[in-house]
Amino acid sequence: MKRNLIFILFVILLSACDTRTDVAPLTFNFCMSLPMGNSSSPVSCIAANNRNRVMGDPGTYESFRKPRYAYIYFINKNATTTSVTVLQRDQIQESDWVATAYNGQYQLNGDSVYNYKKTFVIILSAKRTEGRVYAAMSYYPLSGLHVKGKDASYEPQTEEDVMNLVFNLDTDLKSSLQDIYSSPLAYQYNGEYYGTIQNFAYDPSTGEGEKVVSLNIPLYHIASKVDVMWNVQEASQEQTRVTNMKATHLYDTDCYLFRPTDNSIDAATYSSGYQVELTSDNIGTQWEGRSYFYAIPYTNNAGKCPLQLEVQANGNTTGSFKTTVLNDPSSPFVPWLRGRINITSNVETLYN
Repeated sequence: MKRNLIFILFVILLSACDTRTDVAPLTFNFCMSLPMGNSSSPVSCIAANNRNRVMGDPGTYESFRKPRYAYIYFINKNATTTSVTVLQRDQIQESDWVATAYNGQYQLNGDSVYNYKKTFVIILSAKRTEGRVYAAMSYYPLSGLHVKGKDASYEPQTEEDVMNLVFNLDTDLKSSLQDIYSSPLAYQYNGEYYGTIQNFAYDPSTGEGEKVVSLNIPLYHIASKVDVMWNVQEASQEQTRVTNMKATHLYDTDCYLFRPTDNSIDAATYSSGYQVELTSDNIGTQWEGRSYFYAIPYTNNAGKCPLQLEVQANGNTTGSFKTTVLNDPSSPFVPWLRGRINITSNVETLYN
């Protein structure tokens, strides 16, 4: 008799769960696109139809590694509450990537891209009004990922928390900044964040709305490519040769994941950071050369980037140069930087 009562109670409890009307499953089909390395044609920043291509893709002669880690945050809003669901924050398989041609509204159709697709079934509040997704991918795991200003164990609770996720650059990430991508929250399409899910609203009282929704977005580089060229003028070559060049004061702590153009310091110079050697004492680069690296863009309290290039000529440091204004405030994408250094009797530099 006792066993029968327990069974009856179990059935009653199960039925009560099944008839809840405050939550409901949502099927979410999600696709992320990344630029394909070694593209068959050079890539320009702005395509002919004024749609932004995947920013940071230098084109034909540079390849990128397919990311191995995915970070996907789902925001659900209704009239009274906002919830954050971490859909994915772990390693993925290389076989999950599919090479294809892009087809969508965020960049030029026909561009060569890799797609990562996944379907999620999420239990959400039954009545939904707004849905947004913030996504990022990287070749190495993001070190020290946390909400800025919060304890490392704090999990994002609000959309603002997700917007303020930051990470730190360990040794692996410093060497693979070109392989980190995210959905920049400042990128808008038709007046709203481009990671907004269309036709998301659902009202269970009327049955109006969709139970299956989709989103297909490209992700963008979070690091700037810095392209550096140097030249010792012919008249100075007998007396002057470049023996070393390095970039210093590179940003490495609390780097915004979804706000890549908002990194800043409240000082004139970044007191910590790290450095990258661009060339050593080599006969092939003693009078002219070219090198590039990727760096987290940031500004100081004057709105300029304190990133510096330090040049040594004949074994002695001859100059240390700072960039000028780094970011276009109207752009949601990290900028490309080009540095030209002309060496005569005095070292001069130009950034544009």
